[in-house]
Amino acid sequence: MSEYFFNFEKMAYLKAPKPEGCILCLISEKSEAVQNLTVWENEKFIVTVNLYPYNPGHLLIAPKRHITDIRALTPDEEEQLTEKTHYRHKGPHSR
Repeated sequence: MSEYFFNFEKMAYLKAPKPEGCILCLISEKSEAVQNLTVWENEKFIVTVNLYPYNPGHLLIAPKRHITDIRALTPDEEEQLTEKTHYRHKGPHSR
């Protein structure tokens, strides 16, 4: 379990030169400057695995267009983000 909290490769990554530009935009654009770890996407959002997660299953969800403040999401983007991040229990007692 400790490999999630400290990883020597993570330290090398932190000290290495970084690609120029917004990392989330580079991921969304599928730039060769970053590793593609996309697990799902649609026309407005991309979901990717964190390269060095702090815990198993850590995902990043980001709009495909560049914004610097979550309050800049359009109403449609807000609705899609809420829909994609809302947990729905699908057990025998779910509604």
